[in-house]
Amino acid sequence: MITYVRSWYELDDFKSSAVAGTLLRTKLNSTRSLTPDPLAVSLSPPRPIGGHVNEAMDSRMPRPRHIVIIGGGIIGTTTAYYLTRHPSFNPLIHHITLLEATSIAAGASGKAGGLLGLWAYPMCIVPLSYRLHAELAAEHDGAAKWGYRLLGCGQIAATVKGKGSKAKTKSKQRKSMATKAKQANQRESVLVPQQEQQENAPQQLSNGMASPSPDVQQLQHVQDQTQAQDEGKDWQKLPKQDEAATTLMCQSKLPADLDWIDGELVEEYAEMGLEGYTETAQVHPYQFTTSMADLAHSAGVDIRLNAKVTKIGLSAGRVKTVEFSDRVTQLSRTILGVTDIVVAAGPWTSSLLPQTKVEGLRAHSVVFEADVTPYAVFTNISLPANWKPSHRQRRVHNGHVDPEIYARPGEVYACGECDPTVPLPETADLVEVDEAQCDDMVAYIGTVSTILKAAPVTAKQACYMPRHMRPGQESTPLVGGTAVKGLWVAAGHTCWGIQNGPATGKLISEFIFEGAARSADVAELDPRHPIIFILKFIDSGEVVAIKMAAQAQIYRLEIASLFDNLSEQQKQYSHYMARAAWSGARIILRQVSPESLAIFDFIMRLREFCDGDWQRLAESEGVTEDDVSAFLQYAATFLSNIGNYYGSGDQKFIPKMNQNALKIIASQTSELKRLYEEFRNEIFAIPPYSLGFPSTVSQSSYYLGDQISQEEIALVAKVLDAASIFPENTRIEKLKSNAYKVHQASIDFTGVEQSLDTFNASIEVHLVGGDHAADLDRLCDNLNKASIYAANDTQRKFLKEYIESFRTGSLDAYRDSQRTWVTDKGPKIENIFGFVEPYRDPYGVRSEFEGLVAIADAEETILLSKLVEHSDKFIRRLPWASAENDGKGPFEKSLFEPPDFSSIHGINVPNYNDIRQDVGFKSVIIANRMVAESTAMQWPFIPAEELELFQKHKYPAYYWWVVLHELLGHGTGRMMIEQSVGKFNFDSLNPPLNPLDGKPIQTWYRPGQTWTGQFGDLSTTVDECRCELVGAFLMDDPEFLALVGYTEQTEIKASDHGLRGLTNFNVESMAHFAMLTCLLRNGEGCVRIQHDQTGKKLTVFVDRSKIACRQYYEDLSHVDDERLQWRETVLANKPPPMLNVQANTFAEGNSIVLKEYEPTYEGIIESWYERAV
Repeated sequence: MITYVRSWYELDDFKSSAVAGTLLRTKLNSTRSLTPDPLAVSLSPPRPIGGHVNEAMDSRMPRPRHIVIIGGGIIGTTTAYYLTRHPSFNPLIHHITLLEATSIAAGASGKAGGLLGLWAYPMCIVPLSYRLHAELAAEHDGAAKWGYRLLGCGQIAATVKGKGSKAKTKSKQRKSMATKAKQANQRESVLVPQQEQQENAPQQLSNGMASPSPDVQQLQHVQDQTQAQDEGKDWQKLPKQDEAATTLMCQSKLPADLDWIDGELVEEYAEMGLEGYTETAQVHPYQFTTSMADLAHSAGVDIRLNAKVTKIGLSAGRVKTVEFSDRVTQLSRTILGVTDIVVAAGPWTSSLLPQTKVEGLRAHSVVFEADVTPYAVFTNISLPANWKPSHRQRRVHNGHVDPEIYARPGEVYACGECDPTVPLPETADLVEVDEAQCDDMVAYIGTVSTILKAAPVTAKQACYMPRHMRPGQESTPLVGGTAVKGLWVAAGHTCWGIQNGPATGKLISEFIFEGAARSADVAELDPRHPIIFILKFIDSGEVVAIKMAAQAQIYRLEIASLFDNLSEQQKQYSHYMARAAWSGARIILRQVSPESLAIFDFIMRLREFCDGDWQRLAESEGVTEDDVSAFLQYAATFLSNIGNYYGSGDQKFIPKMNQNALKIIASQTSELKRLYEEFRNEIFAIPPYSLGFPSTVSQSSYYLGDQISQEEIALVAKVLDAASIFPENTRIEKLKSNAYKVHQASIDFTGVEQSLDTFNASIEVHLVGGDHAADLDRLCDNLNKASIYAANDTQRKFLKEYIESFRTGSLDAYRDSQRTWVTDKGPKIENIFGFVEPYRDPYGVRSEFEGLVAIADAEETILLSKLVEHSDKFIRRLPWASAENDGKGPFEKSLFEPPDFSSIHGINVPNYNDIRQDVGFKSVIIANRMVAESTAMQWPFIPAEELELFQKHKYPAYYWWVVLHELLGHGTGRMMIEQSVGKFNFDSLNPPLNPLDGKPIQTWYRPGQTWTGQFGDLSTTVDECRCELVGAFLMDDPEFLALVGYTEQTEIKASDHGLRGLTNFNVESMAHFAMLTCLLRNGEGCVRIQHDQTGKKLTVFVDRSKIACRQYYEDLSHVDDERLQWRETVLANKPPPMLNVQANTFAEGNSIVLKEYEPTYEGIIESWYERAV
């Protein structure tokens, strides 16, 4: 081993010779806070005397690295520690800098409880981290330096008796906690792939103990009915009391040495962990975090405090610089030559990387001065109805509260509920403490512990817990690399940051030095998982504005032949329905962006000014013909997308023209000038780059006023839910820090705002109607006129219900309309109206308005109906079919209930699951758009000799694939459900056989569980993948082809869809890419891709001679570095965007006439101008 003295390479890493931030000069220790001298400046880092160089690595001369860690909490400090302990670390060429905006452990890492447990989550890193804690304590005397020790852990159920109340026990009313846990662990019942079951099975640890499965049922408290009327709100549990923890409780007796809990109040005690799983330990988090920083510093890590990072700089797709502000000197500094950046900023991670969606949730805690026996106690305290704390005039919570209490050497730590009402401050030293919440905890704990009631309170504190929420499931951290080379993320650990800090730090060190995690499989935490995000860090020096393509493809959506075959009554009906649909355009514009309405009106007024002679604009000095052409393209693209963000991908696009030329064009009239002033800054502004949560890089018109956090949106959502107000037709306006206005779409508006009960005096929520009122009024007027010409009473009924919903804002009325609409079978004129799809709301609940009116193609609809009649035949050919159930097998319904199918791109509506299940649904195929898409310019992935054949079959293959997707994809499948306790929709004594392994299924859906609830963020994309594969599986069936008119062998393939999906990674394109990856991996050469990276060319080859859930699916849909290079080539060959021009109808006397327009930019603008919306 070689002892070294580390040398300092001079300040070419910095733009200034002054050291930024405060160089950590004082030695950190486990017993005192860090107090650096803000005036001290040193040009030399600490020089360790006991470091080592790995001789083998030194002989190979690995490349130099300058690693910057952002964040001085537990994740940042353990990362720094394990980087210096990695065998590849060479202090002669590896320089590590840790930047912290305040001080070490200033946030949650210094104010947490410090609990460690084998029952924590996520299980992919818990066993490793628990073991590393023990190793660190053994190596560095953790028992003395940071209070490492084992301790007991359990939960108490206690009932506090009020004055004058009878000593009534609840032991009979409250079902045994241990019994519930036992039942939950005996009955595994979620239908998951066998592979996932194996992953969730107990894993053998190095100490011989097995780790329990995290997929267990949450223990629900059975509350006394008399408590339901108590004043106050429900207690919001911290994540440690989640479903994966509470069901690991085993009934036990209250330990004799747990004497600081008043035993006479305790009705039940449950020990944490099943048999053999009971290990729980603890550390003092502040002492542990500062000790990790001390050890890293001693190994050569430069730790700079009061250094707030402001920007990460990129060059050629990799990290290069870090800019930060010295909060002491107020000077801005830049670190150059950076090779790796680890963002471990806890809840502040999203301020640097908004795509991570790591948020902060405030939580309070208190510390008592008391020396008690080592136990961590989760509580379930039932308060009497007449109880209230002495420091308040009224109680805050109702019948049950659940504070957590951890005994530490010489003190007792206690924490309370999460508080989502206060936004994250700029830095950790600006966190505000609500002492009243701390006093609540002290009062609650005093009801069950006489000892702690008398103990002095030495600290009242608050911190922000970092969490990354995937839609539909619990929080999981992000650990790993991103699409930017050298940029790593380690954040979002919620309340398990201390527990999982060592494993995270070790894994990040392996990622950096070895290129992959070796100590644990953390694929599920990969930040590059497409459902989380594909990180494309924005650097203003690199990213160019999303300007218009050099050209666009324009297609007319043909409708004249079908319209001409309508009766006069049907033409009248379709005319007024279409007028109603177009009346909703302004609603969509208002939902897309604040500037969209003004841009739309500007385009219309400019058309009016030039009377369609657009070249007149080029006569003005300073405006060229190229400027006019660019504006026409922008205007046509804007109108086709109904806003200045693409309808597919939600990216913003800007004009490809001189800004001054647009200003000159706008000077033609006073009205044009006025409108131009409303959008002149926004129309060219980049950022925002896309639609998303309001931030520095994205915007959303669903959230108005001051910038709103996800926690605030969630808080308002709870208020709306409590008031039974559906969110689909609402927008939220933040007025000030604690006041919100919910705008509801409706015609009716009394002018009086309705104040909603917030159950929390610190915020105000007001409901106001009248959003989009004028547009909805015009829309309803046309629906009324259409009703006169409706074909039947069913149509008149749903039109009346539409109008009732749009007039009052009631979504109950809208749901009624959908129930009626579904029963209108096989109409000649089909429609879809309402606030339907929530895709453009980043929170995923507020819906964009839609208005669609279509004419059914009789011939194609007949063919589709014919396919419906033969559906059972093809269901029997699906891979999971077996002999029982008339050849369809146990995983299909006995009676196939087909949707109402019209050939009018596939839409499957309504979106309300209860209506779909109880009443039915419709599948709508928009044929004329599919025809346009099939004739559009192709992606250049097909070999030249195959192109003609591919083009010949593209449309029919695409069409029938969509048909099979909608009919037999979304229309098939049966879930195995336990409907209530002991009642199943299958034979539970003889469960059906798993088609993957031939063994009886071992999991199913428990009562109350749903597909989306169990599969969370993957539910939509996995379902789309299944439906796509059903279509792909059946589309070359000879009998199917003969049924739909193809009697000769037809070659149908869609291998290039996966490549096109790389341009816009939504749920459907993610499914296509997963299918492509599966073909590449397992197709034995069936599909291969030839990539000419220099020439930016991709070619897909198919060998015809070879044509024959979570971890598996995520692995398939993971976009690695090679695929990212493919994406660059795909984008380089992206065909021009496709625009559509649509017809208008006009009333001439008693007749309705149809007018179609030329497929040009001018034609698109003219069609909108004559629409007069």
